[in-house]
Amino acid sequence: MLKKIPLIHFYLVVILVNLVFYSLFRFTFWAIFKDPTNPIPAAELFKAFYLGLKFDLRLTLVILLPIFMLGWIKPVSPVLRPFARKFWLSYLTLGFAVSVFYFIAHFLYYSYLHQPLDASVLRFAEDFSLSVTMMWQSYPLFWLFSGLGVIVFIYNVLIRRLSRNIYNKASANINNNTFYYKRRWWQQTLFVTACIFIYLFGLFGKFSYYPLRWSDAFASTHPFVPAVTINPVVHFVDTLKNKNITFDTAKTRAYYKQMAAYLGVNNPTTDNTQPLNFVRRYTTPGPLATTTPNIVIVYLESFASYKTGVFGNKLNPTPNFDNIANNSILFKRYYSPAVGTARSVFTGITGIPDIELHKTSSRNPLIVDQHTVINAFKDYKKFYFLGGSANW
Repeated sequence: MLKKIPLIHFYLVVILVNLVFYSLFRFTFWAIFKDPTNPIPAAELFKAFYLGLKFDLRLTLVILLPIFMLGWIKPVSPVLRPFARKFWLSYLTLGFAVSVFYFIAHFLYYSYLHQPLDASVLRFAEDFSLSVTMMWQSYPLFWLFSGLGVIVFIYNVLIRRLSRNIYNKASANINNNTFYYKRRWWQQTLFVTACIFIYLFGLFGKFSYYPLRWSDAFASTHPFVPAVTINPVVHFVDTLKNKNITFDTAKTRAYYKQMAAYLGVNNPTTDNTQPLNFVRRYTTPGPLATTTPNIVIVYLESFASYKTGVFGNKLNPTPNFDNIANNSILFKRYYSPAVGTARSVFTGITGIPDIELHKTSSRNPLIVDQHTVINAFKDYKKFYFLGGSANW
């Protein structure tokens, strides 16, 4: 069958070769950095490699996109024209070389900071000469780049040989009038539509309302799983929008007194040369201090506090909610500074406001390491009931 659709044969060969190389890199990464005292459970390890394969497929399809869009045009087809074939093979080799460079950087970055490679690495480019000197003194760069050259050379030889066989078969099929371009228009239309659909699904990544995202790689509680799962190129691009986000110490100090008073900080900092203290301690009244009460946290969509009676609405629009609040511990200084369910959930789980500039903090891979209020409940059985999007 593939003999009659050489262009699809070419795509599949490139995809398979890339996925094999990327999977070998992921396996090598896991083998080098795995901790025998804290191994990844077998089921989670299998899932990490499975998700990693889908991230690798996304990268491969992105690299292939120009060929997928233009390869059906005969003058620039990689299976019909020798010059076009050489050009596209050089392009694929370059794309593969860049991805291998990111994998090597991922190895080095993790060995240094024990964190997956992300766009924050660009901070080292601010003093480029110093960073290069540090890397030269810390890593065997000569051997690493030599290894990169050997890997890229092997890839280039392999992909050229495989594509030559496809090209030769395509030429023979053209001479025998069995080439797939000769099929009827409706067959070609149906075939091309199916290919586009499959291609887009490969980029989307999963059967879900939401596409495959970085958060899928960070779903495990095991600290090593995200580093094994991610594709360094894809993760680098995902984190580019957050690479320059930081806090403004000067503005924080300027408004510290007002914020400390509003939040009820127990021992506010008075010396501007000292670290700012935002610690708040709350002692539960009455018997709650000596018992283990049931804790029920309910998130309500579009249920703003100013609309409730307990927060001052004189129309008494929420008598049942007010009754629950009046017979509970009411925290009036928990708030989200902007609209959006995701911001409220992040604030409720971490205890800190979501002030992310780009969308929400739940979409920022650089701030996933947070203490959660839920984990502070020791010796509790925790139950989660969800209505709505299961992606949460």
